[in-house]
Amino acid sequence: MQSSPDGARLLSLFSRLGTQDEDAIDDALWDLRDFFKQDDKFSIFQSPEMAPFLQQGLVSPHAPVRAFTVAHIKTAITKTSSPSELSFLVTANILPIVAKCFADELSVAKEANLLFLSVAHKDPSLILANQQVATIIDEILTKRITSSSKQLTQFDSIELRIFETFVDISTLSRVALDACVPRLQHLVSHFTSYASRPITSSSSSSSSSTPSSSKDDPFSVLIVLNVVELLEKLGSTSWGLEYLFSTGVLTAMHRLLLNTLPPSPPPGRSETVLANRLLRFEGSIAARGSAQTQQLLDATSPSSLPLPFAFYMSLYHMDAYSDYSVESLEAAISAVGSMCTNVRGLDLCMTPLQPSSAYTNPSSGLPFEFAFPFPNLVASLLSLLFVQTRELSICAMHALGGILMSEKPNLETSPKLQQIFTSIMPEVMRTYSTFHSGASSSSSSSSSSSDLHPETEFIHYLLSLLTKPFEEVRYAVFHVLQGLACHGWGVLLLAKHTPGFVEFVGNRSTETTKSGKEWKFAIIQRLVATGDHDKIWNNFADMTSAAVSLKRYIAQGVFFVP
Repeated sequence: MQSSPDGARLLSLFSRLGTQDEDAIDDALWDLRDFFKQDDKFSIFQSPEMAPFLQQGLVSPHAPVRAFTVAHIKTAITKTSSPSELSFLVTANILPIVAKCFADELSVAKEANLLFLSVAHKDPSLILANQQVATIIDEILTKRITSSSKQLTQFDSIELRIFETFVDISTLSRVALDACVPRLQHLVSHFTSYASRPITSSSSSSSSSTPSSSKDDPFSVLIVLNVVELLEKLGSTSWGLEYLFSTGVLTAMHRLLLNTLPPSPPPGRSETVLANRLLRFEGSIAARGSAQTQQLLDATSPSSLPLPFAFYMSLYHMDAYSDYSVESLEAAISAVGSMCTNVRGLDLCMTPLQPSSAYTNPSSGLPFEFAFPFPNLVASLLSLLFVQTRELSICAMHALGGILMSEKPNLETSPKLQQIFTSIMPEVMRTYSTFHSGASSSSSSSSSSSDLHPETEFIHYLLSLLTKPFEEVRYAVFHVLQGLACHGWGVLLLAKHTPGFVEFVGNRSTETTKSGKEWKFAIIQRLVATGDHDKIWNNFADMTSAAVSLKRYIAQGVFFVP
C-alpha cells in the first residue's frame, strides 16, 4: 500500500489525526474528505496496513474523528461487491469497537447504527455470530436499562438506536430474529410492563395520591410512540409478527388502546397520536389475512377488539368531536377498512356490537361508558360516507372501495359484501338524516329518491358527487364504483338498476382531468371485462347495447377525443 501514491498519501493523512491540535485535525479531516470524493479510493480500506489507522480513528479522543472513521468504513462497506471483501472488518476487529460507539455522542452513534445496518444487509452473520459484539451490546443495555431500573418512558436515544439496529436486522430472516431476541427482549418486556400499568378514572385523575397512574407528559408519550414504530417494523414480517404474538406485545398494544376509552381520562394530543398509530397497526395486521385476523382475535379477545374502533368512529356523532379528532376518525376508518379485506375480519366488523358497559377496562377495572350510534363497525363506516366533513367522507369512500376490491370475488366473500348494500346500507340511510337531505336534492327530476331502492338511491348520491368541483371527492367515488364493478351483483346494481349510470360513465365529457379519465376507464374495464360478466350483460336484452357501447369505449382508449 505504501508503494502506491494513493496509499502513501492516505497513511500520511490518517497519521495527522493523532495530533492534539484541533485545528490541525480539522484540516486533516478536510483533506481526507477531499481524498475520498472518488469512489475507487475506498478499496484501500481492505489493506491490512489500514487496520491500525482505522482502529485509532475509532477510539480517537476527538468525536469528529470517530464519526468520520465510522462513516467512511460504512461507505467502504456499501462499495463492496461480495462478502469476501468484508474480511477487513474481521481481521481489524472493527465491529466490536464500533459496537461501543452506540454509547458515544449522537454524531458517532448515528454512524455506528448505519454501519451495522450496512453490514447486516451484506452479511448479517458478521454481526450475529460475533460474540464480542453481543457481549458489548448486552453490557450497554444492562448497564443503561436493567441496572438503573429504567422505565420505558425513560429510554433515551442510545437505547432506541440499539433497538432500531437489531429490529432492522431481525426483518432480514427468521434466523436473524432468533439471534436478535436477547437484545429485543428489553424492548418487549418494558413495553408490556408500560401497557399493564393501572390507570385512574376521570374523577380521580387529578389526585396527587396516585402519581404512578397519572398521565404521561408529551415527551414520554413520544418515546412510547418511537417504541411502537419499532414494534410495527418488527411485525412487518411473518416471523416478526409471530414473535409479537408470542410475547404478548399485541395484547399490550390493545390494552393501551382500551385505556383511551371512557371513563379513562380523555387522551391528550400526544396520546391521541399514539392511539391513532395503534389503531392503524391493528387494522394492518387484520388485513394480512384471515389467519392473522384470528391470531389478533386470540390475542385481544373477540369481544374487546371492536371497542376502540367503534369509539373513535363514533366521535363525529358525539360531543367529544374536535378538529384533531378528524385524525382519529381517519385512523379508525382506515383500520376497519383494512380489517374488512378478509373473510374473518369482515365477519367481525359485521357482528353486532354489545353495549360498551358490558365490558370492563382491564387497567381500571371499570366498565366503559359510551354509546354506539350504529349496530356494527361496517354500519359505522358507512355512516361516515355521508358526513359534512369532506376529508372523513373521502376516507370512508376509499375504505369502502378497498373493501370491495380487496379479494377476488368468490362464493364466500361476494355475498357478504352484497349484504353491506342490501341490508346494512339501507339501515344507515334511514337513520342518517344528513344523507336524506343531500340525496333528495341530487336525484334526477324524472324520479324522486323515495321511488328508488336504498342501494340505488346510494348510487345516485355518489353520481351527484361526481358533478362537484372537488377532484379528491370524485376520485373517492370512482374507487367505490370500481369496487362495485368487480362483482356480478354490483354490475347489475350499477348497469341495470341505476337509471342513467351507463350513459353517465360512458360520456367522456363528464370528466376532464387525466386521473379522472383513468378512473372512469378502470371502472368500465371492470364492468365489461371481468371474469364472467359477459353472461350478466347478455342475460338482459336492455343491457346488450350498453355493453357494446362500453366495449367500444375500451377499444378507443383512455384519452380518445370524439
